Amino acid sequence: FEGSDSFNYLIQDGDGFQDPAFASLIVSDVIWFVDNAAGAAGDGRLGSPFNSLSAYNSTAADDPGDVIYFYTGSGAYGGGIALQANQTLIGQGAGASISAITGIIPPAFSSALPATGGARPALTNSAGAAISLASGNLVRGLAASNSGGTGLAGSGVNALTIQEVDVSNTTAEGIRLTNLWGTATFDNLSVIGSGTHNVLIENSAGTAIIGLTNSTINSAGSGDGFALIGTGSAGVTLNVSDSSFTHNNAAQLKAHARGSSTVDANMIGNAFDGDPAVTGKVGVDLAVRVGANLTFDVIGSGANSQTFEPFRSHAINVFASGAGTASGRVN
Repeated sequence: FEGSDSFNYLIQDGDGFQDPAFASLIVSDVIWFVDNAAGAAGDGRLGSPFNSLSAYNSTAADDPGDVIYFYTGSGAYGGGIALQANQTLIGQGAGASISAITGIIPPAFSSALPATGGARPALTNSAGAAISLASGNLVRGLAASNSGGTGLAGSGVNALTIQEVDVSNTTAEGIRLTNLWGTATFDNLSVIGSGTHNVLIENSAGTAIIGLTNSTINSAGSGDGFALIGTGSAGVTLNVSDSSFTHNNAAQLKAHARGSSTVDANMIGNAFDGDPAVTGKVGVDLAVRVGANLTFDVIGSGANSQTFEPFRSHAINVFASGAGTASGRVN
């Protein structure tokens, strides 16, 4: 329950005298708890967590803006979770406390919130996304692994933060987002071994500023490591720093502008490692087509330089066709 409630009651002293009283309560900052190592089926409270993801999905009366916390537990949480707008999903593997992440501080005499800094609980789904995203979500300290579909997915998501998340062994994309708008932050990700692209973002409208930092994007099975594709009227700024891209099947990092879109791609301090035994594994692939506009800045010198290990194909590819325009620097 979240909202306000009230009740009337009587106070009686030792002499039998009574006075009426009124109490009003406001319940806010709801946190749901899920722990598949808990013995009994609970109701989602701190002292009585749900003991499975399916129990949460079928029972929790969650609202937009709620917080959901997963203990490390025992084994994966199966079934997938669909987040509502502005919800925060935290795993016990987060590098900061629940209070630091959410701003929720329990009042005096409350039970302590669970500790973080442990192993990241794994969420899976045999028939879809392990985590379905909505606008305003923050996801931190979890893993999405062995999914039958995509690790994390969303469409029409406005503002997003994904931090300290491991994605592995998905049959489709590790992370797939269509029309990601507003400010999106991806930090301390590990996306490895996805069936197609490790990360695919396709925008056809709206504006977005996307940041990828301190991340590892490796071994995409049949696609790119990280691919941003702008089409239609989309306007996207992509900032990538201090991340590594290794042995992805196609491009390690791709930024393409198509239609009438505008894409601005900026890279600094990254490491790109191709496979010299395989043709086609480009390092950075920049392309503009039709009437789109592409600007780019690939900084390869200075204290925070970029490194390119051996490639059988191009370390950096810049391609323009049709009426598309491209401008930028590689240094």
